[in-house]
Amino acid sequence: MNDKERLEMIKGIQKRIKEHQEKGQNVSNLHSDYVDWLIEQAEKVERYEKAIKECIERMNEGGSGTRSFIYEKLREVMEGTECMGK
Repeated sequence: MNDKERLEMIKGIQKRIKEHQEKGQNVSNLHSDYVDWLIEQAEKVERYEKAIKECIERMNEGGSGTRSFIYEKLREVMEGTECMGK
């Protein structure tokens, strides 16, 4: 299952949870694997934000090695993603 399919599944779970809540039913049976995936996605976003902030700060400072720093920082944070061509 890819990320897009998982996200759609999670949206479906969210919809069912809301429906159960409206009926006053227990909603404690959320699938833990989807919760784990959501946590992983949030952690990725945090890493991306940190790397982008560091790159922007370095760009503002300028100087020698800026391009190399930015390239390596972004390559490091994006490692393993589809956008990293060899």
